Amino acid sequence: MSLRTNPHLYSSVQRKDMNDEERQMLAKKAVSLLKDEDTIYLDISRTNVEIAKILTTSNLSVHVITNMIEILDVLRNHPHISVVLIGGELNKERDGFWGGLSMKIVQSFKFDVAFLGVVGVDLQQGKMSTYYVDDGLMKQQIITQSQRSYLLCEQRKLREDGQFIYGDLSEVDGIVLASSLHEDEQNLLNEYGVEIV
Repeated sequence: MSLRTNPHLYSSVQRKDMNDEERQMLAKKAVSLLKDEDTIYLDISRTNVEIAKILTTSNLSVHVITNMIEILDVLRNHPHISVVLIGGELNKERDGFWGGLSMKIVQSFKFDVAFLGVVGVDLQQGKMSTYYVDDGLMKQQIITQSQRSYLLCEQRKLREDGQFIYGDLSEVDGIVLASSLHEDEQNLLNEYGVEIV
């Protein structure tokens, strides 16, 4: 059994150049789940930035709602993509908005698909975690407002944890992974009813 760690990579800048190839693979898989006119939520996540980049070169016409400034920057000049930026309290380290006002705004929407970043996925306990309480509370609300929600999970995150547990794996519809899992990991996800993409 491998030891779980907390890498404390709080800042978006700290994570910017990590695992670019893996993130791009995750993003391609995620975009393959979308169809024209979907309303999608992209939360604060480096992989969601990659999804935004792919959307700008695709033929998909979608409605994107996000709380991350860099995603807005990537999408703002593309005529086939409408964008709504969720405002609220700015977290400069994370390059996005959250807090009570952000939660209130999110409650006004229904999403066809939400793609959520995650700090850690504990398959044994069936838990999802992040670093910040406000981030976790936003993710909980987004899951509630979504027809389908997917975790974007780099392989290392199956061995890492954040400080705040924001939900059970059974609450999301799927987990997007860049590579295949061991059989025992697949079995655990099947027990939670989570689709493996």
